[in-house]
Amino acid sequence: GKPEKVLYIMTEQEPAEIQTMILAYLTGYNEEMFLYGTFGPEHMDRISKALNIMEMYKDNFLTAQIPDPSASVIKNLFRKYNLQKGVENFFYDYIFSSPAMLNEYRDLGLREDVCLRLFTTALKNVTVELDVFTLTATQISNDDGDGFKDFRNIRGSKAIVDLCDFACIMSRPSIEELKVVAGFQKLFSFSPDCVTDIFKNRRGRWTMVRVWSKMDLGTCRRYDLFVTTPDLKAIGEFQIVDFFQTKDQELIDLELFYNEGEVTDDMEQQL
Repeated sequence: GKPEKVLYIMTEQEPAEIQTMILAYLTGYNEEMFLYGTFGPEHMDRISKALNIMEMYKDNFLTAQIPDPSASVIKNLFRKYNLQKGVENFFYDYIFSSPAMLNEYRDLGLREDVCLRLFTTALKNVTVELDVFTLTATQISNDDGDGFKDFRNIRGSKAIVDLCDFACIMSRPSIEELKVVAGFQKLFSFSPDCVTDIFKNRRGRWTMVRVWSKMDLGTCRRYDLFVTTPDLKAIGEFQIVDFFQTKDQELIDLELFYNEGEVTDDMEQQL
């Protein structure tokens, strides 16, 4: 219903890359269509609607580019967008050892993993200070192997996980794992190509579970299929739910009010 403002902080991407990814997600067309200009007249209706959505919500989806981040820069950025523009949802690309971050703690003579922990602590502290939602990521080691993955697979500093309220690792399932869950796949028209191992869920019921999904990187869309335990056994409490919503005039009026501030005649009569 009600839109909320979001700030996406990119470190390696260019703003133009984000635009085509948004178009791909909204239209359902592969991003290659926009990168190589292969769309035709039959695609323009859906593309036009997506462009209208992007224009309508341009003040809600904000981006900032910081190729060489440090803790002080990130904290100031959070405070600026929260206090001046009312942003309460922050998505920080990912935590890594940047030259500015290492230089910030240079005089303390700390190891790289300790610097990463201090940076993460600063990120968590400003999140608590402003009472906002923050999602971020970091890289995992290349010796992940098969099976359930947890904090031991984090690259750089495993202490990053200590400060998280919710933590998971996404990876591609192995051929052996897909063979084990082949029975579950029969319920769907496609097999999973992504598995999310949830190993921390502070104040939450579900942890140490694996969420199997179909990921379409060309459109940035993900379809969750089923959930298992770490040893690939089914969890009966989970089920797939298909939501279907019909629009009536009242819902259309509410959307206009929330999104554009427009008050219709029917709404005035109710007031």
